[in-house]
Amino acid sequence: MAPCTGKEIVNCALNSRSRWVLIIYNVPMPVHAAYVSKCDADSQSAEISFEHMEPADTVSPVKEFWVQYQMDSETEGTQWRTHPVPVQAHPNDRIEGDQRMVSGKATVALQPFGHYVFRVLARNGVGDSSPTRVKDVCITPPKQPDRNPSGVWAKGASPENIVVHWRPMSREEWNGKNFHYKIKYRPSEGGDGEWKEVQVNDPFADRYTITLEDDKDVKPFQPYEVQVQAVNDEGQANVVPETVQGHTGEGVPSSILTGFRVVSKDGTTATFSWDPVDPRTANGNFTGYKITYWHDEVEGEEEENEVDTRFRFKRSAKSVTKRNVESKRRTVIFGPKATTGTVTDLQPDTTNYATIQVTNGAHEGEPSEVIQFRTAEGVPSPVRGLRAHPMNPKEAEEKAVVHLIWRRPRRPNGKLLKYVIEYCRTENGRVVERDCPKQEVAADRTQIRLSGLEFDTPYRFIVRAQTSAGEGDPNSSDASTLPEEVAAECLNY
Repeated sequence: MAPCTGKEIVNCALNSRSRWVLIIYNVPMPVHAAYVSKCDADSQSAEISFEHMEPADTVSPVKEFWVQYQMDSETEGTQWRTHPVPVQAHPNDRIEGDQRMVSGKATVALQPFGHYVFRVLARNGVGDSSPTRVKDVCITPPKQPDRNPSGVWAKGASPENIVVHWRPMSREEWNGKNFHYKIKYRPSEGGDGEWKEVQVNDPFADRYTITLEDDKDVKPFQPYEVQVQAVNDEGQANVVPETVQGHTGEGVPSSILTGFRVVSKDGTTATFSWDPVDPRTANGNFTGYKITYWHDEVEGEEEENEVDTRFRFKRSAKSVTKRNVESKRRTVIFGPKATTGTVTDLQPDTTNYATIQVTNGAHEGEPSEVIQFRTAEGVPSPVRGLRAHPMNPKEAEEKAVVHLIWRRPRRPNGKLLKYVIEYCRTENGRVVERDCPKQEVAADRTQIRLSGLEFDTPYRFIVRAQTSAGEGDPNSSDASTLPEEVAAECLNY
């Protein structure tokens, strides 16, 4: 049996009738040699030459080579930039004996004030080789920055400062030693006043806070003109920086609104009116008026217990606990030109409270005095816990009997006047009567005994509470009356 060899294609003769072929795919070996063949400071370019060798019968030969570089290894750490144009292996390759030789060159454009180092890697259909470090470096001379930072804007965090923001420039744009930023600023009022300057030495900074506490004339939300320049030891950028307008920070509005009043209201809405303020007293970007409103809410719930006797229900003692609590405060904001505004989510028949205050982009002024008003009555919410219990008649003339019991609406929304009871015959869960009988029950009652119904018949019992504003939404309960023979047995008992 022939021994196996350590090549890319391995033939192992197992016996006279079988043979295995093992094909190994792998990334290329590293580039054999690479060096800086030309460093041209005038044209700011570097020529990188390299040589690569691999067996001529390699299963996955090298297809291309990539050059990577660092402009300044001290600031870029492990980050490498890749030259965007690869060097193709063919037609730069040749066969010498059993070796494939590839010689290539790549020209890389450079920036001023660079201490460039390079590396080269080979790539085949499997992947990349380990990088080979290029011998020698290429150093480019410094010059002034070519541009100033972009994305400049300014906005104060308090009335005594301006925070200037910009997009920091990358290392390849510094162009010289001691790269930094120069911020120039002056009040917009006056137009051609003297610029003040501050220097930011951190080249990676993206903002700076200018403190104006020593300026006696500084005011909240005061407009300022701002410039940001790029500077190094060779000078400042040779283009004029963009001038942007910013403002000092917003202060607390100084005005307290007067004339705040309710001009109209109903059960769920109220319209307010107020006297306008001088926009300058907003001490910032005047965004409008904020109305805050809330109401007294009666919190509590009746608890009723019913005791089931053999023939009827008796109502036990009822305990009621109520207390006034303040509802969650809600707000609505109206524009700076508004002098009236309407809120639409009030509760009927409640005592409401409201205040108003001036707002700017950062703060709210002192609220006005609290005003109080009461909304009109509304229709009540549905009764709760409605139940229908078929019962035995006391006398034969009563026919079928059902006892209804319920609890008061959670929100009466006014003074309850009465309950309206409606009962309709049903069939397969659907009402089959057009005009159903109705009865009224006094507001202080929460149960009724209905007689004169048909025996062994399904009914739907509907209860509505009513105030001066009208009937509320219904609640209903379905039940079937007792068969006549069952009721007769009870009467004869």
